[in-house]
Amino acid sequence: MWTEVFQQSHRVSLRLAAHQVMFESGYLTLFGKELGEDRRQAREAAQKALVLNALENFKEFDKIFPALVAGLPIHVFKSGYSARENLAKTMHAENLCKRENMSDLISMRMILNDSLSTFNDLSKARTHVALLWASQANTLPATFWSLFYLIRSPDAMKHARREVQGILEASGLTVDPGNPTLTLTREQLDNMPVMGKKTRSPTATGLQPPAVRTSDSVIKEAMRLSSASMNVRVAKEDFLLHLDNQEAYRIRKDDVIALYPPMLHFDPEIYEDPYRSVTVGSQQGELVAIEGDSSVSLGLSAAGWSLPEAPLESELKE
Repeated sequence: MWTEVFQQSHRVSLRLAAHQVMFESGYLTLFGKELGEDRRQAREAAQKALVLNALENFKEFDKIFPALVAGLPIHVFKSGYSARENLAKTMHAENLCKRENMSDLISMRMILNDSLSTFNDLSKARTHVALLWASQANTLPATFWSLFYLIRSPDAMKHARREVQGILEASGLTVDPGNPTLTLTREQLDNMPVMGKKTRSPTATGLQPPAVRTSDSVIKEAMRLSSASMNVRVAKEDFLLHLDNQEAYRIRKDDVIALYPPMLHFDPEIYEDPYRSVTVGSQQGELVAIEGDSSVSLGLSAAGWSLPEAPLESELKE
């Protein structure tokens, strides 16, 4: 589908292109294709229409998700409820069984749903909708913002392009518009620090680094510059909250505490020139780290306090 996106017009919305490309790849990776060996134009057109329709329903459902998290019933939102049901209809077991190259995750979920759950067919399909949402809600805005800041930074673009070309050359791969499929291993993808190599959080290892590496990758920089997360916690008991500046606050049971990580993300004592994207790399792929305050153990906190660093839903604003 990505070729059609860029062939529609000489100018195309970056947001539209990013969403269509990433949604198609994620959707087909999870749920497979119906085409098989039959690649007639009509069948391919039907497959593209299915994915585009699923994307529109996904967007409509995604709009109401914060309200659902807040506890409002889905039936209050007519368009959102209809969008979820439309997605679920395409994910009935009888429809998924016709698809090829379906992921092991979906196949296993189908087996478990049939053997362990008491759900009816529609409820089983709705569980697949939830998984689709989980796989796309953060991926789409993260991709858009990563591309946005990459395009705005010629230096970052240069290093990212060099990194991708190096991986392709080392793998003996060439880009062929007629056959755009490229196969890379997980190890090769992990060896791309400029684009977004995953590193362990200091809190996961218990280590306190002497300085904060603030420009790990294109993706992390995009998260830092665009995330708008707020972590809300409810105290389970009375306690004294000690801060690094020697101040302390007496917290009572059931008090609500709101933490706002972007205050760190735009702190000039941690990130030099915090409103500018600083993702750069050397020819050896070693990233330039800005030396931050050694008392800060986690300079980037786009996702709250869990180990994964993917921003929570609605934290990346478009």
